[in-house]
Order: sequence, then C-alpha cells, then structure tokens
Amino acid sequence: MKQQKKLQQILLKKTKVEPYIRADVYDYGIYLRLRYITSAIERPKIAYEINKIIFKKVQENPKVDLAIPYTYSYKKGVKGKNNL
Repeated sequence: MKQQKKLQQILLKKTKVEPYIRADVYDYGIYLRLRYITSAIERPKIAYEINKIIFKKVQENPKVDLAIPYTYSYKKGVKGKNNL
C-alpha cells in the first residue's frame, strides 16, 4: 500500500491531476485502465512500477487469479499435430 500511495502522490504533485480508473466488462472478464498524466520520458518507468504493484498484490491474495488467453483450433485438433 505504501508504494501505491507514494506513486499516486508523485503523479498528483507533478501534474495536479488525480489518476482515475476506467472499467469495461467483457464476455471473459473486466478490462481496467488506469488513466494518469505523465511526461513521455517518465511513462515507461511509471507503467513498470504500476504493473509491479498490481502483480505483487495478485500474488499475495490467494482468492485472485489471472486468466490467460486460450485459443482452440478445431481443424488442428482433427488433423493432429503433424498434419499442418
């Protein structure tokens, strides 16, 4: 929680604009977008720090899991592995 607050304070201090979240519901889950203002030079570092915080929190909570995309090909299944 310390990292989150620290990062939010840095963004707020530099931009005077508070970050906010946009959420969209899809068939397979929820798409969350954190919107914040930063310079182009600082963007990769800040995005990395945000992602690091998110993944750490997901790993700490046994009730939360991340799904991975899965694609199934019917034709590939019928022909087999060696019949491309």
